[in-house]
Amino acid sequence: MNKRLIVVAVVSLLALPLAAQSPIEMKLRITPVDTPTRRTDNNFQIAAASGFSVPQVTGLYNLYGMYGAYGQAWNHLGTNMVSITFPDPNNPDWFQCMGNAKPCDPNTPPSQRDVRCGDTTGLVWKTPLSSVPSWLYQNNDNGVATRIPTFAAAGSWPRQWPADCPSTGLAGWAPVISAAKINQAIPNPPHVGTPHTCSRDTTDPNSLATGAADTKVVYVNGKWYMGYSETINNPQNGAWTPSDLFSIGWATSNDGKNWTVSRQLFRSSLESVYCDGGLLLTQLTTDNNYFYMVADEMRGAGAILLRAAINQANPDGFDSWQIAAHDPMNPNHYNWVTAPVGGVIDTGALGAFSIMPTPSFVQQAAIARVYTSSAAGSPSRIIGVSKHDNPTLTSAVMDVWSAPDLDTPFTYQSTIDTAFIKPPGLNGWEYAFTYYPDQTPTTPRIIGNELDFWLIGDFSPNPGVPVDGGTKNLVAYRTTATVSGDIFAPRAALRTSSNTYISVTAGTVSATQTTIGLAARFVLFDSNGTLKNGDPVNLQARNGNYISATNGGGGTATATPSGPGTFETFTIIKTNGSGPIVNGDTVAFRSSGGYYLTARGGGSVDFTGTTLSSTTRFTYVAQ
Repeated sequence: MNKRLIVVAVVSLLALPLAAQSPIEMKLRITPVDTPTRRTDNNFQIAAASGFSVPQVTGLYNLYGMYGAYGQAWNHLGTNMVSITFPDPNNPDWFQCMGNAKPCDPNTPPSQRDVRCGDTTGLVWKTPLSSVPSWLYQNNDNGVATRIPTFAAAGSWPRQWPADCPSTGLAGWAPVISAAKINQAIPNPPHVGTPHTCSRDTTDPNSLATGAADTKVVYVNGKWYMGYSETINNPQNGAWTPSDLFSIGWATSNDGKNWTVSRQLFRSSLESVYCDGGLLLTQLTTDNNYFYMVADEMRGAGAILLRAAINQANPDGFDSWQIAAHDPMNPNHYNWVTAPVGGVIDTGALGAFSIMPTPSFVQQAAIARVYTSSAAGSPSRIIGVSKHDNPTLTSAVMDVWSAPDLDTPFTYQSTIDTAFIKPPGLNGWEYAFTYYPDQTPTTPRIIGNELDFWLIGDFSPNPGVPVDGGTKNLVAYRTTATVSGDIFAPRAALRTSSNTYISVTAGTVSATQTTIGLAARFVLFDSNGTLKNGDPVNLQARNGNYISATNGGGGTATATPSGPGTFETFTIIKTNGSGPIVNGDTVAFRSSGGYYLTARGGGSVDFTGTTLSSTTRFTYVAQ
């Protein structure tokens, strides 16, 4: 959603739950090379996307939330790509093709505005192992899947004003959800009123949609279900106004491409108190035969959790919804209470649980069940990620949370290290886990040592400086994530006999650090789940690369490979005994060629040691 509200809400840091003894961390990096099972993350980038979700169904990534191509064109001079999603009514480019018409003028009733006004959201798709750097979309003019062209030279993307201004954007592109579709399906929505000095639309007794975004999609037994955010307000001056109000709607589909708006699901009681805010949808997923929805009640409870038992005998897929509330008898358990479908949610009266409270206002939140391995019956935890802002967008923060199940409150774990991913996009961090409809305890799909985590990032040459109307640099892209701590892979620092620590900087391995910084903490991947003497392991550095023994050993140690192979797999040896390896043990790492990881004088590190000695033994310092 091309907007960001300025909201003041403070939650004391003292209110944050204490972290577990071994906090869970999630490492994000962009994998630059192909492997037999995974193509480079660089192949999965799509410009002009926001408020998105990525279900993997029938062998395809289906990315919902790609809005820009529907309303992009070069101006009449061919000098700048501009968006007609919320164009300024006084934008001179509009006068070039439409005279004095102002198709998005706030004084025009929403039902009469140009269909390109307000947010629109569409669908693109490609295979998970694709090596093609572009996506497919449905060309509704001919019913054929069509590949989106890469960004072209000025004047050719793919239309130019003024000659064909009414048909800007991709040929045959149509949104899967839009304000026009919502208003057609719900022509008489409830009126929300205008508290204080709100500039909401008052030309109609109802509150018609002026935008639609945040398409969160799941797939269950041949049927597609969508939750989305509906905007009720007027676009002004090419931007979202301080009076934006959001509610949550529901839609269904038989093919994932053509959607039927079903109903308005939820509104916030705070719409009668504040001009802005409401309920912004950030996640829809399924788990244990329930729909689960995460929404952000802005100016209110923050991130809240709702659920509905799946019942596909009902066309909507559910009969009723519940909201996670405080349980007065058990503070470590949710009390699920009825949430009125089609009505107003009063989170205060219902005792709604703020599931991921942060030091500033929650703006995004997502959850996923993450398993320790692909084996049936593997242990799992619910991993949550929430985002909040510091005073500047460049310091947006993503926090990691965890819960044993979706009946238990989340516990704060850590903050994501963002050093090796793109800067935040125009709206700060927006993100999504890939959704797998076939993930069950017997068929785990989201595995802690390698999983998809999608982000909106700023891809401009100079981050923070918009390129071509700000659309090229707002890009959804896939990262490769690893989860460590708690039940997942262990983390450790390796202390030498000289009381320095092995560390990695820009691919170079050394042993000069005297304290345990981020560069001196490694994730250890162990195929059998319990780190013990004699196990084969991989050592992942902060940048997501793996320590490698060049040609199997006998020479340098590097940390440039982005995936583990033979040269990145070592036998870990517990040199002070046998059995499991725990904090304080001394360990050695033997390469495939029989050489040991060795810390030399002066801080150099290589794989030249042939025996166990003071230079090849390290103290395992659990992190």
